[in-house]
Amino acid sequence: MAMSAPTAPVHQLPAEAYFSQEWFDLEQEHVHATTWHRIDPEVAARASGSLAVDTWEGLHFGSLRPAQSLADALGALPEAIGSFRPSELVEVGRTDLVAACNWKLFIENHIDVLHLWYLHDESLAAYDHTRFEHRSLGENWASYEPVRPGSAALADSAPPIGHLDERDRAGLGAHLLFPDTPMATSASFFLTYRAVAVEPEVTRVEVRVLGEPGSAGSELVATARSFIEEDLDACVRIQQAVRSSHFEVGPLALDHERPITAFHHQLLRRIIPSNPESPLR
Repeated sequence: MAMSAPTAPVHQLPAEAYFSQEWFDLEQEHVHATTWHRIDPEVAARASGSLAVDTWEGLHFGSLRPAQSLADALGALPEAIGSFRPSELVEVGRTDLVAACNWKLFIENHIDVLHLWYLHDESLAAYDHTRFEHRSLGENWASYEPVRPGSAALADSAPPIGHLDERDRAGLGAHLLFPDTPMATSASFFLTYRAVAVEPEVTRVEVRVLGEPGSAGSELVATARSFIEEDLDACVRIQQAVRSSHFEVGPLALDHERPITAFHHQLLRRIIPSNPESPLR
């Protein structure tokens, strides 16, 4: 029997999904309110009964109206991050970055493989993008790429995480807890950077860096900012273009941009069934 060719990924959201207040409100109600998000310990400590709070590996997560437990939301993600155990680390630094872009642009950028060769050609040059591995885990996403032979990993001057296996000491991980909590892992840090949707065209990225006790937090935060700010700069530029009548999304790469289509599918799956009259139909 003849094998059919893989279906090309398709960008499923219209331009107004990135600036419309109506879209923003629907997402707040049917996506953000029903899913789990990384929150700070101090937020968890003062949470009222209106916010459900749970923990995984010592990290706090919150949800206004969780559609499932945190364990179910995480699914296979904890196993996919490898040997990293955040509960054995401490927070060594944090910063918040605010950008004039829609939160989805930042998430799409995070799970887009193709941009690594171009946007991060210097900041992530130590890693072998040709050996990049990624997979969807239900709504979540996980990836890994090894360091190039002879190259120094990110933040190689920081104390290495002692409990990691050889694979995780020699590579970079990038992951996503749907919908808005990216993670990044390297030999010396475990990083979360939640994209908080502040307004349709404003996003706050909450960068939280974990490492071994005694790690120089300012240096690890600077390392994180080196590639996150590149991402945000690109997102801001795209945001400036989406209102143009000439804005159009071209063909997506068969494998390297397929996660974007999967992300859109998960968003629409949560919104449309709950809203028979939704403009998204």
